[in-house]
Amino acid sequence: MDGKVAIKSPAIAEKVWVAKTGSRYAVAAQVKAGGPLTLFVDGKAVEGATDPQNVVFSPDGKRYLAACRVAAGQAFVVTDGKLSQQYQGVTALNFTPDSTKALYQAYSGSKSFLVVEGVESNGFGLLAGQVRPVTLSAQGARIAYGTLDGMNQNFSAVVDGKNVLPPGRRVVGDSFVFSPDGKRYAFTTLPAARNDDRSLVIDGVEVPGIEPQLFSRLESEAVPYVTFSPDGQQAIWRGMDKANRNRAGLVVNGQLVPAFFGYTIRQPVFTPDSQHVLWMTRESSPTQRPAYHLYVDGRKAGVYEESFELFPAAWAMGADGVLQFLARAGDVVKRYRVTPGSETSLATLVSDAQAAEAAALAAAASAKAKAEADKAKAQADAAAAQAKQKADAEAALLAKTKAREDALAAKTKAREDALAAKQKAREDALAKKKSQ
Repeated sequence: MDGKVAIKSPAIAEKVWVAKTGSRYAVAAQVKAGGPLTLFVDGKAVEGATDPQNVVFSPDGKRYLAACRVAAGQAFVVTDGKLSQQYQGVTALNFTPDSTKALYQAYSGSKSFLVVEGVESNGFGLLAGQVRPVTLSAQGARIAYGTLDGMNQNFSAVVDGKNVLPPGRRVVGDSFVFSPDGKRYAFTTLPAARNDDRSLVIDGVEVPGIEPQLFSRLESEAVPYVTFSPDGQQAIWRGMDKANRNRAGLVVNGQLVPAFFGYTIRQPVFTPDSQHVLWMTRESSPTQRPAYHLYVDGRKAGVYEESFELFPAAWAMGADGVLQFLARAGDVVKRYRVTPGSETSLATLVSDAQAAEAAALAAAASAKAKAEADKAKAQADAAAAQAKQKADAEAALLAKTKAREDALAAKTKAREDALAAKQKAREDALAKKKSQ
């Protein structure tokens, strides 16, 4: 090491593990000829640490974890020189970002365990996450993970060693997320035996009435449903009203903002002061090609032919509060810089959306009232027309009846008049005859 012999041994494995911080290193070597490979850390053998398979140093370079094996094939972990009990296997050696907690997954038989600082969790079948089985907070050394045991329908959501899963639910894999300051957390659940009715849990409390939906991210990324602001005070996600699925949009601190529900919100990002949020959408129209629209606090700030916001290197918020991103303009790709102004904020996003919803509801109510009034008038006009038609028909029938009655009366009178005239003629003839 640095030109000097660090270890002399009959056999040394080719693999050397080196800390990313500091000058610590580890290697597998024989203590004596014919003996097993043993873990050497900083040139010194670690007693009992046989057949090392992997070594992980803590971020600060001061601690280490080593996965080792014994001749019988059993596995164990060495944490800063201390040997664990033996398992069938160990994997996923890791440290929290602040280096204070060492953790790994171990399994024996049908049970797995998460071991944190030498303390085993309750046994479980599998970890729920695929891309990120265990979620670590950036600050505060917090640890979260979901477990499942499909055979027994036994699930858990563990945060700092405590099961916080609501009864009858299971964790959606890779949905755990901590706020940047590590003080808050969120995850998504499903019913234990179904794949519908998603719900969000924030800080141990289930958010009622709103079904969470994903933001667009790279498929290779673990996809949390929630984005926390840098100060941890703001939480946003996409959601849908469970009672009215036509009412959907952005959810801000548990309040549904029914806007932008027609488009997928892509890569939302807060400014460092937590006052502004920016995102991109991909929007289509019947007459134009899809375009990419940049929103700042819910207000459209730009339209681009093509954007690359799903790629981290092409979409980044700077410490100065300026968003830089790449977008295509014609035959070239340009870098854009966007600085949110003081006239908008997360608060104006909510107030704008509330005003828009109120206006939309008022317009809908007005349209409904007008439609109901038009319907009532049409019904009244139809009823009046029907009444007039009925009255006209009755009048016509009455006139027809009267005409029939008048004709019958005239006929009867004519017949009576004829009979009277005939009778009078007969009487006149008889009187004349008598007078002769």
